[in-house]
Amino acid sequence: MPAPHRIGRLLIEAETGDLDTAPALRDRIQALTRDAIPAALERAFDALGLGDLHLRIDRLDLDLGEVRIETLEADILAALDRAIGPALKAGKRLAADKAEIQTLRDYLATGVTPAFGGSDFDPAARLRALQTRDPAAFARLARAASRRGTARRRLATLGHGAMPRGEARPRDSAPGHPLYIANAGLVLLNPYLPALFERLNLPNPEGRIIGLAAASRAVHLLQYCATGRLDTPEPALALNKLLAGLPLDTPVAPHIAPSQADLETCDSLLAAMIANWPAIRGTSADGLRETFLQREGRLDRTDTGWRLTVQRKGLDVLVDQLPWSIAVVFHRWMPAPIHTRW
Repeated sequence: MPAPHRIGRLLIEAETGDLDTAPALRDRIQALTRDAIPAALERAFDALGLGDLHLRIDRLDLDLGEVRIETLEADILAALDRAIGPALKAGKRLAADKAEIQTLRDYLATGVTPAFGGSDFDPAARLRALQTRDPAAFARLARAASRRGTARRRLATLGHGAMPRGEARPRDSAPGHPLYIANAGLVLLNPYLPALFERLNLPNPEGRIIGLAAASRAVHLLQYCATGRLDTPEPALALNKLLAGLPLDTPVAPHIAPSQADLETCDSLLAAMIANWPAIRGTSADGLRETFLQREGRLDRTDTGWRLTVQRKGLDVLVDQLPWSIAVVFHRWMPAPIHTRW
């Protein structure tokens, strides 16, 4: 079965000499990006006839030339059809098994979803599948991972290989692509994070969260606040790591078994949030999770830290009434701030 087509980011830039028509032009182009342009790209990808091969293109720039306002939609789609075919001849073609190994290698090195991993990327399941399907390829992957401390430790936390001695020192790394997350609403916990981590006894005497056990508790308990789960795959925990002051490539366990006191601490945090946010007072913890905490967003690395762009919904007029700020999330244990656009 052919692999699905995945587009990490679609950006359209247009220039017009008439400012009065610019808003209408923007709306018409946005309408194209919802249906017609993705459909045109799908047709172009299908026409390649790759079969089981994977084509990976890190960046594709297309100049569609000049289009007329009167026939903007038709002109853009026609120009796209002319330009996309030849442009797709570039790019790296990989057999399915090689593409899978490259994706897993990228994950083991960074701890985040690779650009071509997809939103449903589950590293533990895919590593198990590779080990069953092709033990020799898995062994080569494991040997390569053994030469890097964080990759070796990450492989071990997923149940493959021996845990290395000592603490691996993660890099303050950032992928060269945006990270798409489903728990962007965790930034709403901003003023409660210091007390939460202190009550959970997570920081060391220097105020940092270090070590596999502490890092795993921090990110999974934050995820419990957002979803109620304690076994979320690591690639979905990027924002959790940033909020805990951890480099993105910090390995964490695939799940934790918290104490009842830990869960009660998290539950009391959610209760305090609801009580101190008059606009949602009376909402249940699950209502807070589903309406605000489980929100899609995008993380981008910037020169000054991180930028989090949160998907906005109709009820977000209540976020505008939030009694505390989430514009900049920056605590003493965090190496860089998170600038939020909600």
